[in-house]
Amino acid sequence: MANFFKMSYPLIILGAGASHDFADNKKLSPHYQPPLAKFLFNEESYHGLLNSYPRVAQLASTINPLLRNPKNNFETTLGNIAKQQESRLEIKKQLTELRYYLRELFFETSTRYYRATNHYAALIERVRNVVLPDGGSTKVVYVSYNYDTLLERSFGIENFQELSSYISGLEIIVKLHGSHNWGYEIKNSHGPIAGDLQDRVINEPILFQKAEEGQLLVVDDESYHNPAERKLPAIAIPINDKSRQYICDTSHIKALDNELAMVDRVIIIGWQGADTFLLEKIKRTGKFFPTIYIKDKKPSIFETEGILKYFEKYNLKIEKTDGIFFGGFSAFLETTQLERFLEQ
Repeated sequence: MANFFKMSYPLIILGAGASHDFADNKKLSPHYQPPLAKFLFNEESYHGLLNSYPRVAQLASTINPLLRNPKNNFETTLGNIAKQQESRLEIKKQLTELRYYLRELFFETSTRYYRATNHYAALIERVRNVVLPDGGSTKVVYVSYNYDTLLERSFGIENFQELSSYISGLEIIVKLHGSHNWGYEIKNSHGPIAGDLQDRVINEPILFQKAEEGQLLVVDDESYHNPAERKLPAIAIPINDKSRQYICDTSHIKALDNELAMVDRVIIIGWQGADTFLLEKIKRTGKFFPTIYIKDKKPSIFETEGILKYFEKYNLKIEKTDGIFFGGFSAFLETTQLERFLEQ
């Protein structure tokens, strides 16, 4: 039974592995399954989409052979290419087109793969049952690194028509790297806009830089594919060094800072912790947080020790025996470990 004298105040971090393991029905078509980073350019699943974005296809042709080497990962490999964009305009155009590709890819996964019975819905309800009883004053903080809107749809997508709605109420969602349904508005002061806006932005990447200085908005499904739409994809390029690529309203960052002062435990699902922006914020609270880490595959003893030491640097205390769950999101939900962790 939950301790109602000291309610838990959890931070739940969701990485690509969480959305990848979203579906309760394993028979759903894998073509619309939210991909892990290393499969973003999967030719078998996304050949049609890649054909629609020739510069991204060229980028995929460069990256995919390198990813066959298990020592290489997607974010680092793309990051090495991104370093050349200041000296090569074509690479800058490829990376600009990549944002459009990612927006369409995750729009498709969010709309076509969504099912009302899913693991996010189970997580939300089970956390509510322990943390948010009637009359409770605590909150639940979700930080999602996913571009899809499967989490929002599990809450009810109609509740997220404005950016402010993400951080109001007892359950807040912070998406540090953006979302397929967020966009920047290009104002007329940036020059006359005529013809194909997407093509112009790709060929003039400076427009993206100007747009990022403007207003960030939620883009509804009806206007999503409107050719006259003046919203540019608010999505961070998936590279390890995102020090200048946080696609998030400043009000969300402030809300996160405020809530971290109250958080007392952390749940990590399908996230490797490569982004230190959040981890540094956690560390700066000066508190130590009991943490449970959910991962799909069991690493070696050496790798396990590395995981424990890495997160401990940022004040996340993972117990060697009960703090790590290997088997993935779906297998974790088959146990009562979530409730036990929230109630301890």
